[in-house]
Amino acid sequence: MKTPFLFTLLLSQWFILSCTKDAELATPAKQIVVDAQISPTDDTIRVILMYSSPVNSVNAIRSVNGTYDPENEFEGASVTLSDGRAAVALERDAQRGYFKIAQTDFPLSPGSTYFLNVRNVNDSEVTASTTVPYPVENAVYTVLNYQQDNTQYVTRYASRFSFTDTNNNPKYYRLYAGLTSSRVELERLFGNRLEAGKDTSKRFDIVVERSIPYLLEPDDLITGQSGYFISCSSEYFDYYTSISNVDGLSNTPEFLVEPVNIYSNIKGGLGIFAAYNLLRVAP
Repeated sequence: MKTPFLFTLLLSQWFILSCTKDAELATPAKQIVVDAQISPTDDTIRVILMYSSPVNSVNAIRSVNGTYDPENEFEGASVTLSDGRAAVALERDAQRGYFKIAQTDFPLSPGSTYFLNVRNVNDSEVTASTTVPYPVENAVYTVLNYQQDNTQYVTRYASRFSFTDTNNNPKYYRLYAGLTSSRVELERLFGNRLEAGKDTSKRFDIVVERSIPYLLEPDDLITGQSGYFISCSSEYFDYYTSISNVDGLSNTPEFLVEPVNIYSNIKGGLGIFAAYNLLRVAP
């Protein structure tokens, strides 16, 4: 009784397998990728351009031998920046491959919204906008709880970032501490979830703890570093939050990982156009 059933099952499997064939995944059309993070505290406004990588490629925006766009794919591109009243064209740095304009030629103002427009030869236009935040106020940076662990060869400490902010709404911040050698020791992102952010009369008082895999002398740690208070646009916050989510998956088994999208606010392309305001405070 079972023989006809087994024969039918095997025949159906053979038929299904005989009808299949290998299929190649279609390569998505390349898109313009923008990296532009602007600030009134920078001497130069820079816009880095590249094309998106093919599927399954790990390429990202980075310099090759100190040069962006090494194949000069954007040599004839048009990059303009506007505040809604006046627009300026950024010139291409032939040596570095990015587009730039001096801050003295186009000063950025806190509270103002800026519009980016990029068009390359034979490509569609890509656009984006962002608003420059105000710097934080009454900022104080303090190093706390310094401790060396000679057995594990690590240094443990905490940093307190205290400040007020009566101008920015919404409120987004990136806080980090850096030594005179520019090595970043602490880095955290904070958004509106902070209680103090709900009442502008309150003071932000944020403590960040850190363990670093080498020994630091007290003078280097306490007097040799500064606190960096970055107030940032929502685009800046969302972009770096998405990157942090990806970095957090590095030690997770692949079968437990869900896809994480990197935030982009570029219309017609990919990447980031964001703004920030930086305040450096010595302890």
